[in-house]
Amino acid sequence: NQLMYDSINELQRKEKAIQEQNSMLSKQIKERENVLRAQQEQWDEQNHGHNMPPPPPPQQHQIQHPYMLSHQPSPFLNMG
Repeated sequence: NQLMYDSINELQRKEKAIQEQNSMLSKQIKERENVLRAQQEQWDEQNHGHNMPPPPPPQQHQIQHPYMLSHQPSPFLNMG
């Protein structure tokens, strides 16, 4: 019974630490988005009226894991 209680307490401590880390990371993301937005606005103001295309919009929280990238079949492995 004590072992189960200790395990639950340990899991609750880990959960709280993860929630705090998640909150901190969310705050950092928002700060960086604000910086990017300000830089975009500054760039737009500097280049207003010029015939230069605007830069592409920043990616929105799209973290691609190397194993999650789309796979294109290799022409060298065509076995048919």
